Amino acid sequence: MTALPAPARFAVPAQFLGLCLAGGSGFFFMTLALEGMTFVQIAWARTLLGALSLLVLVGFTSGIVLPKRRAMWGHVAVLSVTNLLLPYFLLAWAQQYIPSSLAAVYNATTPIFAVAMAVAVFRIERLRSVQTLGLLVGLGGVLVIIAPWQSATGTIDIWGTVACLISTAGFGFSFAYTRTYVGRHELHGSALAVNVSCVAAVGGLAATPWMELGTIRLDATAAVSIVVLSVFGSGLAVMWSLNIIQAWGPSRASASMYVAPVVGVILGVAVLGEAVRTHQLIGGAIVLMAVPLINSATRAGHHASPGAGATEVGAAAVTPVPHLVPVAAVAPSARHDPVPDDILPGPAPEAAISTSNPAPAGAARKRKSTMAQIRARAAFDRIIAGGRRPTGAFVMSPDATTTSIYGSVGYDWVLIDREHGMIDTLNMVHHLRAAQAGGLVPIVRVLENSPALIQQALDGGAQGILVPKVGTAEQAARAVAASRYQAGGRGMCQIVPGAEFTNDGWSGYSREMNENVILMPLIETMQGVENIEEIVQVEGVDYIFFGLADLSQDIGIDMIADGDKLVELWQRVASVAHAHGVRAGAPLGYGFDDLADFGSLDSDLGSLRTVAEQQLRAYRAQETPPGVPAAGN
Repeated sequence: MTALPAPARFAVPAQFLGLCLAGGSGFFFMTLALEGMTFVQIAWARTLLGALSLLVLVGFTSGIVLPKRRAMWGHVAVLSVTNLLLPYFLLAWAQQYIPSSLAAVYNATTPIFAVAMAVAVFRIERLRSVQTLGLLVGLGGVLVIIAPWQSATGTIDIWGTVACLISTAGFGFSFAYTRTYVGRHELHGSALAVNVSCVAAVGGLAATPWMELGTIRLDATAAVSIVVLSVFGSGLAVMWSLNIIQAWGPSRASASMYVAPVVGVILGVAVLGEAVRTHQLIGGAIVLMAVPLINSATRAGHHASPGAGATEVGAAAVTPVPHLVPVAAVAPSARHDPVPDDILPGPAPEAAISTSNPAPAGAARKRKSTMAQIRARAAFDRIIAGGRRPTGAFVMSPDATTTSIYGSVGYDWVLIDREHGMIDTLNMVHHLRAAQAGGLVPIVRVLENSPALIQQALDGGAQGILVPKVGTAEQAARAVAASRYQAGGRGMCQIVPGAEFTNDGWSGYSREMNENVILMPLIETMQGVENIEEIVQVEGVDYIFFGLADLSQDIGIDMIADGDKLVELWQRVASVAHAHGVRAGAPLGYGFDDLADFGSLDSDLGSLRTVAEQQLRAYRAQETPPGVPAAGN
């Protein structure tokens, strides 16, 4: 799915306010709904109405995208249980015994559980010392809220507390699970949300005969509460969250987690007359103090899977609204800041040779694997979520210095052009290493749709492949198969630059590559345009690129004079790609920008020619003959 259009800046603060209200008031409205409904009825109604509201909202704004793979349906089913069904039932049950204000405070532990799950269960993160401190502080805050030393006096219901914490653990599990298995380009954002909600609704309907729904005594208060809880909390809040993350980035968007518990406490105390004890307020404040510590950037783990794009499992990615499906929140680009560890292939900082404590002579230096850092998809996700389109350039010169220059001035990716550039295999490897050093996503355009050439580029260190003249789904499928480790597909070898010459962890490396390599068909013939619907439905095709030069030649028009015709064909191609959750890229500046998710500017040699010509013309315009003083001298 293509990124959401950038929301109007003046509307973002209003959406942020709405998100904070949704996060804090959900527990308030659940308490009101319990006055006329059982907890089973509330959970059942929220599941159905939430799915319906998302279907309407997402269908109206961006269209519904379904999973392409059977495995993805399985992941969606897991999330429907851990992030919706289980928490919905547990929270509704818990609020029969604990006040809504306390439930809102407990929900602030979601980022703590998310990081704990990422580290302990999925092992996709490694904690820094400050984050370990944050986890301990957060745990201490929970203990202060529970106050076990006072439990005998009846100050808190222990089982209600346990139910709330299990539900927030479910939210945390869902975020880590999404990052590990789900958040690729096939489904993310609102597409993931609507699919998970609908699967949960189907599960709720299927289980209806075994539920003791009983008689629903629905008064006006309960009716309004359940509608607001479902539509406001489970529908609009998802859309607002996506817009805010795109406009502000996840770090600023995550500020809602500080506001939502406050809203919940104010509503509970001021409107419902709930009593909040001093130790509960202190414990809640301690939990919130732990959030910035947890929010410190985590390091990619040895087995990290970057599939959720650039999802930071810390607080920056988690907006603790207890009605939201985990959205693959993506950090903004850091093009003019130090490049994050998880974008750059290469040794992790701690893998560097220590000069202060050198290894004994002859001892082999054990180097940590960097296979988990092959993250072209993650880099593109970050940039798009930050409100920019990834901007690159074609490099055609055999000299890798041009790639280094693009990295130094802040480009996001380079296309190493082996089809038209004078670049041999060794030149390609030099370009690939220069791209890695400069923080650029390296993509290679191979000479032709050849499994041998695709494998060679990937072994050399390419993170993406652009395949020329793809005109049919069969051709696209052939290229995808060549880029994946599987029977009959890419050949196995780790002692290559693309694998950083590592010699261990084959299963982890092959999984990382299969999940994160970008295979991009180049749509540059009329056959490709006519078959675009079938091409973008090929499993493994998540990106396409529009080639205007060869396309104009193929249909016999002038690339510049007949540009309107090319724009029409581009709009057709991009619209179909977006409808199937595929990102579309194109050369920028030719009228394609509006629908382009990513794009390229000129090539290195083209830019050199343009600047050289401009400089020469400027000089000729003011040049004086030899021996004649210039004007003013």
